[in-house]
Amino acid sequence: MSPTARAEASASDAVEALAAVVSGLPGGALREGQQQMARAVAETIADEAILAVEAPTGVGKGLGYLVPAVTAERDGPVVVATATKALQEQLVTSDLPRLEARFPALTWAVAKGRSNYVCRARLDALTGGGGEEALFAERVDAGAWDALLDWAQGTESGDRTEAPDGVTDALWSPVSVSAAECPGAHRCPFGAECFAERARAQVHRADVVVTNQHLLVLDAALHGALLPEAGVTVVDESHRLVDSASSVLGATLSGGRLRWLARRAQRVVPEVASAVGDLAAPLAAALEPLADRGRVDPRAGEIASLLERLERAVSAMRDALREEGAPGATGAPEVGEGSHDGEGADDDPLDAGATQAAIAAGAAATLAADLTALRDHDPDDAVAWVEGGRSGGTLRLAPIDVAAPLASLLRARRPAVLTSATLSVGGRVAASLARWGLDEDQARSLRVGSPFDHRQAGMLLVPRHLPDPRDDAFDAAARSLTQELVEAAGGRSLVLFTSWRRLEATADWLEERLDVPVLRQGTAAPSRLVARFRSDETSVLCATASFWEGVDAPGRACVQVIIDRLPFPRRDDPLIAARREHVERRGGNPFAEVDLPIAAVRLAQGVGRLIRSADDFGVVAVLDRRLATARYRAALLEAMPPLWRTVDPDEVAAFLRERLGS
Repeated sequence: MSPTARAEASASDAVEALAAVVSGLPGGALREGQQQMARAVAETIADEAILAVEAPTGVGKGLGYLVPAVTAERDGPVVVATATKALQEQLVTSDLPRLEARFPALTWAVAKGRSNYVCRARLDALTGGGGEEALFAERVDAGAWDALLDWAQGTESGDRTEAPDGVTDALWSPVSVSAAECPGAHRCPFGAECFAERARAQVHRADVVVTNQHLLVLDAALHGALLPEAGVTVVDESHRLVDSASSVLGATLSGGRLRWLARRAQRVVPEVASAVGDLAAPLAAALEPLADRGRVDPRAGEIASLLERLERAVSAMRDALREEGAPGATGAPEVGEGSHDGEGADDDPLDAGATQAAIAAGAAATLAADLTALRDHDPDDAVAWVEGGRSGGTLRLAPIDVAAPLASLLRARRPAVLTSATLSVGGRVAASLARWGLDEDQARSLRVGSPFDHRQAGMLLVPRHLPDPRDDAFDAAARSLTQELVEAAGGRSLVLFTSWRRLEATADWLEERLDVPVLRQGTAAPSRLVARFRSDETSVLCATASFWEGVDAPGRACVQVIIDRLPFPRRDDPLIAARREHVERRGGNPFAEVDLPIAAVRLAQGVGRLIRSADDFGVVAVLDRRLATARYRAALLEAMPPLWRTVDPDEVAAFLRERLGS
């Protein structure tokens, strides 16, 4: 059979299998876009190619890629990497179980980082040694700590998601280790009982492996040490892949990290551990005035001096740990060593003390690698800045351009499918492909149409009468119009902001003038806020950042999404500024290649919070007149659903009254 005929046969089989799966679902109906996607995915797998698919909400992209992937001939499991835990949960609890009727032998597992599991070696050291209070950098709830220890002694999975309520990062850290710290199952005295190794064995037996984008990128950097070799790789929520890669391939340093390492090593090599811990306060003091002030150069000034002192202290720690019998205390960090079956199988198991030394040595090795990256980086290739936070400043280093490593990852993992509800700018996915290091000759692309009739279901308001968002008069006018729109909807509004300052000011304004509940980000856990928003139709939810994605409030809970201004990245964002300069140096257009694609994807994600099902209706109000007047507006509008457009708030009020029956 010719390659073309084989691809066509695979596509036909995939569509047939998809029809069988969908027909077995309650109210199941095969959607044209889902069929198109399944066919394209099947052909891509048969040809061992790369495919980018934009599939809007309602298409059912999970089944659209899972069915052709599991029915394809392949040499390894299907690996699906997502950007959010919510989508992982949907795949594992909804999409994959739907395939069981058609494929009863299908198995799946979730691949997580080692630090998501209780470490028995750490648990043994804690429960046997006492002095737990020395482990914490901040005050923790004693009752929650006792509950965690009780749970850890009896758990069968060791998975943090099953831990008792109230387990914070500060509580979890002492009972877990990262891949870098693990000495390996063959060296650890608890290797045969290791929760992480048991979970890894399940992953390597599964037909479908669900993981996260960070682990996928890290696995590529470690030459396949963490995940099984895939037969098919799917990157869902792929509009987030560049951010995931930037995070993984960078470096971080903070006073808290130094204190954490010092506590790890305190019981093994107390003197050198104290020397590292003593540098935490000077580092925090040096970073604090630089927080959120733009780019910094860690190779010069006070930070450079502190890095030099810290390198000497960490080197001394690694030498001392080696004397205590810790493998990997010198040389390159042995990240992921514990993931290699049989590696070092002839080595004798470590005793309890040497195991704790090895754990500290792994943490010291990764810190040493980050210090080297901060000291030796080329400012043309990476950018450093200090990020503020409640626990002090964090020095961050990130590569300016991750296209090359991502292209290498995707080519090595062919066949590969990248999908999201938002990939295109100006009707093409070329901008997304470029950010992944690919072009339209190296990857196929498909834009699937929405199954919803957006023109009938919804309306887009762009009030041209408002001042320009850069005008001082904008904020007051936008608050007043937001109140008017929320009153027209009787609450039922998700108000998305591009800054915390405007969020707080508008929420205060609405609380003083409305009789409906005004929920605001930061007052409760995000999941609880969304649950309250869904359960109370009259409520208003004011939010920023992560709420632009993932919020699902179908029906009358959300009939209006109000966006305060176009979500262009901040001009002073250090990484974005460096990417603009990178584009400019090679003669490109920074606005068209950096700012516009980011704004288009973010705007489409925010607008996508409105129409979530075939029965949904409502209004999107973008209070930024530039969406109606700027020369680049067409690229932004093309990325959004085709809602009926108006510039008249009175028309919106009439539309809502009619649809709500009020």
